[in-house]
Amino acid sequence: MNMKYADVCVDAPVVLREDSFSYSIPNGMDVKVGHAVIVPFGPRTLQGIVVGLTNIPAVEATRDIIGIVGDEPTLTKQQIKLASLISTYYRSSLFQALSLFLPPGFSRKSLQYIYSVEGAYSEDPLEMEVITLLRTPADVRSVLKSYEKDLINSMLGKGFLKKEFRLDVPRIRPKYERWYSCPLDEASFESAISSLKRSASQRDLLTYLFEKKNVSSSELKEQGFTSAAAGSLSEKGFISFEMRELIRGSLSIPSTQKLRYELTAYQKHALDEISTGIAEQKGEKYLLHGVTGSGKTEVYLRAAEEALKKGKRVIVLVPEITLTSQIVRLFSMRFPGRVAVTHSGMTLGERFDQWRQIKKGKCDIVIGARSAIFSPVSDLGLVIVDEEHEYTYKQTESSPPYHVTRIAETLCKAVGCVLLLGSATPDVTTYYAAIRKRYKLLTLPERINGSKGTGLRYAICDMRKEAKAGNRSIFSRILQKEMRDTLVRHEQIILFLNRRGDGQFVQCRECGYVVKCSSCNISMTYHSDKDIMLCHRCNAKKRMPAVCPGCGKGKLDTRGIGTQTVEREIQKLFPEARCMRWDSDAAREKDAVDGLMKKMLSHEVDILIGTQAIAKGLHFPNVTLVGVVSADMALNLPDFRACERTFQLISQAAGRAGRGEKRGTVIVQSYAPDNYAVRTSVTSDYKTFYEQEIELRRKMNYPPFSKLAVISAESNDEEALIREMHSFKEKLLKIAASKGISLEILGPTVPFIARRHGLYRYELTLRGNFTSLLVNIFIPKGWSINVDPLGI
Repeated sequence: MNMKYADVCVDAPVVLREDSFSYSIPNGMDVKVGHAVIVPFGPRTLQGIVVGLTNIPAVEATRDIIGIVGDEPTLTKQQIKLASLISTYYRSSLFQALSLFLPPGFSRKSLQYIYSVEGAYSEDPLEMEVITLLRTPADVRSVLKSYEKDLINSMLGKGFLKKEFRLDVPRIRPKYERWYSCPLDEASFESAISSLKRSASQRDLLTYLFEKKNVSSSELKEQGFTSAAAGSLSEKGFISFEMRELIRGSLSIPSTQKLRYELTAYQKHALDEISTGIAEQKGEKYLLHGVTGSGKTEVYLRAAEEALKKGKRVIVLVPEITLTSQIVRLFSMRFPGRVAVTHSGMTLGERFDQWRQIKKGKCDIVIGARSAIFSPVSDLGLVIVDEEHEYTYKQTESSPPYHVTRIAETLCKAVGCVLLLGSATPDVTTYYAAIRKRYKLLTLPERINGSKGTGLRYAICDMRKEAKAGNRSIFSRILQKEMRDTLVRHEQIILFLNRRGDGQFVQCRECGYVVKCSSCNISMTYHSDKDIMLCHRCNAKKRMPAVCPGCGKGKLDTRGIGTQTVEREIQKLFPEARCMRWDSDAAREKDAVDGLMKKMLSHEVDILIGTQAIAKGLHFPNVTLVGVVSADMALNLPDFRACERTFQLISQAAGRAGRGEKRGTVIVQSYAPDNYAVRTSVTSDYKTFYEQEIELRRKMNYPPFSKLAVISAESNDEEALIREMHSFKEKLLKIAASKGISLEILGPTVPFIARRHGLYRYELTLRGNFTSLLVNIFIPKGWSINVDPLGI
């Protein structure tokens, strides 16, 4: 039975809380759930997605759907259901959640057009000029470039002109290319050549096509042939052509296959477990915890192979665009012609074409960064999240502020496919879930070359002692010596410096004491404009002490150095060394990772200086020394995850050393050498780190023992904003108390960036088990909420 009405979710910010609106389906229009449609919305024409069909509309008066975009539904029912769950959990609009699944370039603006009414006439010559001009509708913006706004408004009031809204043309469309072929047999070809005696260019082109059989127009252009010559041959019937879709962003397949090697016993066990999960299709979840260099990628490749054997498809997620090319190369070598790639570093056209290829089922493996989880992959059998601990898996730039792992869990449960998380330094919350059997824990405790992950030479250098010994360099004496010896041996060095965040923590150079908030146990940040130290967690304020509270004599300084500082120091110490600086700006450049790999592998670089981008999965066999210039920059961030982040960064950086035949050395510089995160990171002793970290989380009631959410707002009236947030805070606490919900609210407090675009910014931090509370709470207009935030 055909339904008469459609529930349509529209692309418009609305004050009302409706997720969708009822529209009538015109007779003869075959509307299905998931179809993209064009609908009237107020005076405008907008895009929307059909999320339901019914015979009973939600309102009495409905308007007709104008048209359908495309022959087939853009989204599946499964995608719409998942979007609804995302919208509810992250408190975003339904269309914001749906838009995550839409093809690149889907959004189209609503443009205002103006036209003259049939039969309109005016005695005024200027008005008549406008009436004549607008017999054909025109964009209002173009009309106002030639005529005064008052004139146009006057004619609208007189009824001479009318307005209508139309959707702008699509931002991106499939791209087609002309392909030529020569259908002639040998005799016909010879006859044709004879008839072209006066045109050498046409003779050459015909000969080329006869030999090559099928040639694209771009190839002909590269060979110097003109479209005029091709047109003449086509008119004479000597050649023919067809239009073929040009797939932008398609991969060039490597000519050599990646060699397979014998799996270790640990790898075999892990693969057997994962293969069983793929076969059973019950939505099993695994955490693959392997030290750096233990062969996690090979397990990924073999697991993908198992999924493909069973007719299933695979999504592979990486935390950074910079890592995409490396893993794409490995997968395309193992599975040539079966890999699609999608990430924000590609052009809109490239992403659009890859999306269409994936939806058509022409690719078995999809590789990409965060957004690849929303690719339209059918028959999904396996989702791999590499380096699952990385913060980049959390969306922070736009709404909804989702986390990939949660989305992947929901998706895998819905379709019954395997979720495989991999990391040498798992997120503490993830590992806690594995310990409690929410994930099956698989371990790879040894490097492929047979050495233990702790087999590196390492040293933790106490920078307090360096300062007392008179060394004012950013490099300790032992690191300088190791760098000198490594350069003499013609081996390579990586110097790692974490620059995540721009904040300056306050530290004593004599004893290493760091000023922390007594309530939150996180580092206080110095604000020079107000000459105060501020806790970005609870808003506690302190004046900068004249002397160190720890030792009673040292002077407190703000701390923080960058990669450029390190580079300048290296040039002073080792002017003959060839340095390369690698940070987030350099990593964003097209083919940047390939360039870095080439220079490092060909030993065009002696010392690589970089941030966390160099600590993620890169393999340089000749790197034998890794120096962590300042372990404290991550350790003293104003974040309860600071110790976890420190452990992860140092462990990952240390994992770049000794990956070849030569033994590696790791030097970690710190003002807190006895901190458990620093001590355990250099030996990759995750278990010991986890046991201490989880107890601290339990004591302070941080995740995984509670949930967090941050409600943010901004205004040009600071005092009014603070009052509003206090009022909202009291309201939430009262509702939570009446429902027996455990809830603690901290703030309002100033976020790390206190002002933006001239507006004051404040936050409320919610802690407890409040998921059910947020579902029915209306967040004030203009405010935002970040559920499960990172970096607070």
